[in-house]
Amino acid sequence: MLVITAYGCLTREQDDSRAVTAIPAEPAPSETTTAALLAAGCSDPGLLTFLDGVQEHAATGTLDPDVAALDWHTGLLQAASGTSPEVRERVDAATRTVEAYLATETGTATARAHGRAIARAAVKVVEACGLEADYDITVPKKAKPRRSPTPEAERSSERPAADPRFGSCAAANRAGHGPYYRGADVEYGWYEDRDGDGTVCER
Repeated sequence: MLVITAYGCLTREQDDSRAVTAIPAEPAPSETTTAALLAAGCSDPGLLTFLDGVQEHAATGTLDPDVAALDWHTGLLQAASGTSPEVRERVDAATRTVEAYLATETGTATARAHGRAIARAAVKVVEACGLEADYDITVPKKAKPRRSPTPEAERSSERPAADPRFGSCAAANRAGHGPYYRGADVEYGWYEDRDGDGTVCER
């Protein structure tokens, strides 16, 4: 039997001998994304517990005094060893912010400042892991303390926009001010961030 093809006439035996090479199917986008998350360590349960918790509490504009910060800290420590170098750097930074929060008295201005730092650190972890579609973490804004208005302030209806400026962080700390964070506090630009961690005048 002859088979007419673009290449001419082939016998059945010749036609059957032509092997068809199968082209492997491309992995589905979801499979590729899942594999990338696993490789980066971004699917670690401890890390996701931290991100879930921060998103829940940051959406209210603050961190409640009873947040499970200790559980977040444990989860971050467990997740760190299995993450890629880029993600590990962000996880370590988040761990330090949680440690700072745990070391302060809840409900104080310092605790609220550390709470904002936790939210910012969580955002950076989300960005490093590529989880923007799953998390939309709101960084709480800094609340200015209420002061008893002076007659001049009552007339002008103006309030101080920032803490007093000191010659050094040590002086600011002695007066009960700080820490200040890059991108959130105008006071950050007044002092030198020697370790480049985005925080100055830590206590």
